Amino acid sequence: MKKQLLLLALLLSITVPASAGFSIPGNSDSDYESLFKPKKKKKKNNFAKKRGVGHGHGGGGTAFGVGVQSSALKLLGNKMLIGFGLNGLYAPGGGKNAFFTDFTYYMPGIQTSTDYGYAYSSLTEPSEVTVQVQTKITGFGFRIGYKRYLIHEVSEEGFKMYFQAAVGVMAFKGTNTTTGYDKSEYYTVVEPVSAAVGYPIGGGLGFEYSIRSKINIYLEGNINIPANTVNGEQIEVQIPVSAQGVFGLRYHF
Repeated sequence: MKKQLLLLALLLSITVPASAGFSIPGNSDSDYESLFKPKKKKKKNNFAKKRGVGHGHGGGGTAFGVGVQSSALKLLGNKMLIGFGLNGLYAPGGGKNAFFTDFTYYMPGIQTSTDYGYAYSSLTEPSEVTVQVQTKITGFGFRIGYKRYLIHEVSEEGFKMYFQAAVGVMAFKGTNTTTGYDKSEYYTVVEPVSAAVGYPIGGGLGFEYSIRSKINIYLEGNINIPANTVNGEQIEVQIPVSAQGVFGLRYHF
């Protein structure tokens, strides 16, 4: 018993000096917080992931897109034509600048007008009559142009807005049918088939919504003005000013 009490007294006489620097790692509130609080991902990494860094979208990744679209074309002085076609997009770096192209085939549209029929004989009365002309119009349009995104970039998700400018070619064929007169006594100067070609320069605004930076739905409005000079030479303007609305779907690779 005496030996035990002596050992206890010896142990109690030994102390650890504060200057010895002995401490438990992380023995402050801030250290405990860093050790046990779940760590959050850095915002920079989330942003980069959202923009598709390393996956070909944004952040230096070039974006390619292909899709389908429908178009409503209103030629000045003519009825509206409805068309369907394909579109493509190329955006170097996936940023705010992009180049696009599209091709649209316009479904047959019917337009009516009036003309005159002239008597074969000078004895026929009246010497001229009004005739009805029905024109069946089909055609196509091709454009190539530039887009500048004003809100967000090509490869980002969500809502986007862009301005665009384009040049192209339009070609239409009209099949004419005349009615409402006696063809045995009167003739017309209406051609059975007519054609028109134009080289429009246009531009407009577009709105786009991107889902997961892959599926893009867009709606745009454009004004097309016919060119009257090609390679410094005057050309006949066969297709008038037109307004065009486009609704499309495009997939980005």
